[in-house]
Amino acid sequence: MNKKIQSWKNLNVWLIGASSGIGKALAIKLLSHGANVYLSSRKEHLLNEIKNIYPKAATVLPLDVLDLEQIALQFSKIPEIDLVIYLAADYSPLSVTSFNAEEVTKIINVNLIGATNISSVVLPRLISQKKGHLSFVASIAGYIGLPHSSVYGATKAALINLAESFYVECKEFGVDISIINPGFVETNLTSKNSFDMPFIMTPEIAANHIIKGFKKGRFDIVFPFGFSLFFRFIRLFPYPIHLRLVKNLVKQK
Repeated sequence: MNKKIQSWKNLNVWLIGASSGIGKALAIKLLSHGANVYLSSRKEHLLNEIKNIYPKAATVLPLDVLDLEQIALQFSKIPEIDLVIYLAADYSPLSVTSFNAEEVTKIINVNLIGATNISSVVLPRLISQKKGHLSFVASIAGYIGLPHSSVYGATKAALINLAESFYVECKEFGVDISIINPGFVETNLTSKNSFDMPFIMTPEIAANHIIKGFKKGRFDIVFPFGFSLFFRFIRLFPYPIHLRLVKNLVKQK
């Protein structure tokens, strides 16, 4: 179990990928709960829209997650840190007939390399101060291989594995690690899908689930619970059944 966050008042939170979707919704929720939120993404103008609502509590730190020097510079501007959440993500539906190295590299860079770059800068300070929390937003797509989601799902599975490894190691230093696995959320990324998305929710509802997860001190913040349980259940079957279920799971519109 992680330390339970019962109150967000005056906590210093760094959100990477805060310009839209879940990141933006979570930023606004945390600011409304009294947190000091540091907002990062490449889209500075969108971050400034949030800062205009909460000019005192929101700080804009423009960031390219592939630039290690810039990550270190921006992190140095945060005097004290309680929680870092990596929300940056990229996604394109990739079928075997549209598979191309350029798009694959782009998705891997944002979803996985960016997360490890942030970790390499953030973890040393968290370990030295013997407190703090690092969290990654993955996806229930990381539980099983879904059609047209091969690279995206693979990066999210890697994030789940990374968080599990970090959790075990970081406990001895008093540092908390968590993984956030949403189902389908209405964002610019899911708008690219051409299949039915069961239990799809707004970013605001997703943000509420995340806040509840931190309040309970969960390592894995997963929602919607029933849908995610179904994904995990599929993994228990032998592959002939498993793959048949996956084939029927994602139905094109």
